Amino acid sequence: MARIWRAYIVSELADCFGSIPPENKFDGIVEYKSVEDIYDFILTELQDAASKLDVDINMSDITDEGTDQFYGGDVSKWIKYANSLTLRYATRLSKVAPEKARTAFENAAKGSLITSAGDIAQIQEVDGWHDLVGVMSRTWNTQPISVTINNMMIGLGGIDFQVPAEIAEEVTLKDARQYLGRRFDKHFPTSTNDPAPGYFFDALPSKIDPRASVLFSIPGYVDPVIYPSNSIGTYDKDPGLIDPNNTENFITTLKMKYTWNTWVAGQWENKTALSSEVTGTSANFPSLSNIYRTSDNKRVWFGPWETYFLLAEAATYGWNVPGDAKSNYEAGIAASFEYHGVTGFLDEYLASEEYNRIGTSVAFNHTTEAQPYTVEYIDGYTGETKTTTYNYPKNSIYLNGQYNNDHLTKIITQKYLAQVPWLPLEAWSDHRRLGLPFFENQAVEIDYNPTNDELPLTKSNYMECKWEFYQERFRYPSSIQVNSRESYETAVRLNGGEDKISTTLWWTNRK
Repeated sequence: MARIWRAYIVSELADCFGSIPPENKFDGIVEYKSVEDIYDFILTELQDAASKLDVDINMSDITDEGTDQFYGGDVSKWIKYANSLTLRYATRLSKVAPEKARTAFENAAKGSLITSAGDIAQIQEVDGWHDLVGVMSRTWNTQPISVTINNMMIGLGGIDFQVPAEIAEEVTLKDARQYLGRRFDKHFPTSTNDPAPGYFFDALPSKIDPRASVLFSIPGYVDPVIYPSNSIGTYDKDPGLIDPNNTENFITTLKMKYTWNTWVAGQWENKTALSSEVTGTSANFPSLSNIYRTSDNKRVWFGPWETYFLLAEAATYGWNVPGDAKSNYEAGIAASFEYHGVTGFLDEYLASEEYNRIGTSVAFNHTTEAQPYTVEYIDGYTGETKTTTYNYPKNSIYLNGQYNNDHLTKIITQKYLAQVPWLPLEAWSDHRRLGLPFFENQAVEIDYNPTNDELPLTKSNYMECKWEFYQERFRYPSSIQVNSRESYETAVRLNGGEDKISTTLWWTNRK
């Protein structure tokens, strides 16, 4: 069991930094390995450790959850965990070593896997200052919904926004496909390839993924289950937008209560100060629900939805797996819906051909690409109703930007959403490997300094998708460079590049 857990921990470190020493050594010798060697170790270790687990052995000594936090000594579930982890790491190699990936994947897929809620690898969080305190519990982490998630969820599945009955009469719902909001391009950044930049959406979107209202709060709806307990700010007054020509005055105020907004991060230049009352208060944004903040939940390391989405992806490559791509894709969504308690919407959701803001729909066999269309908005400064052309983003790092609605895009989109909020590293790894899902560029109202930021994003290229716009890894801690110089230099050499966030890892296959 410890070897299986070690293989997982090794993967986390290697996927973040690159070369590390993967094996425990008790002889004082620490040997750094390349990422390729590390993955050979992980895949071999998982299958060897799983093969040595005996489901008939008496595990009564460690059935206490204080000893085996995951499974209380249930050996059969540890075998499922090892096999499902193997699917994860075999798939990681799909671009750089497809035959090795396929062999490892198909062998693991023959065994038992994490496929039900009872198999979830999870640990009960504990409140306070504790080793098992919730990772999202700190009051300084406001955790508003990201633009990436928002663009994926709005319109996806064609399900009505599930407004709580007690505020239904106060809430305004608007179709986000027909209306973009009030445009304030002097206050919110527009230098980004986010498909809806510079707008304030003065309502709730009428159609949204049903998991959205479980994962995130509605601003102003103070519900003890959903509303963030550590939300900073109140609704004592509506925030104002500062007049660019006279910073002593406001040009307007915005009613944030019962609205659904988020804006891209990045270089806002003077727009930061002009809109600070709006953007500087977390209560103005949909934020991560209390159920993930109060340490009453169980922290998930591997859920059944991931197993199914991995099987679905493998099926698209023609690998030999249980079920086909469609059945596994739909099973992954079903597992996620079960986890969030929204199964009642599943059938309607799976059949939906409505697009989200990226141009992706849910129905697996609906692969028609979304086309630009005319949409209304209100000029925030004049009050005039105007129209513009809504253009879906061109994700050029994935198949030259030709597809937003093919099978693999659907699978990775749903995998991304199902992993929220527990497994962001897996989403990052998928993006580094595939260029999926679509990540909008940061705002660049003023050019970045590539020397300092390693980000060659400028006002002339912000509409493009380029690999170099996205971080590839973390730098090694300075303590390693200072205290273990020889090991540090070995690790950098094995990574095949400088100790920069732009140096790619071996499995990305983009060197």
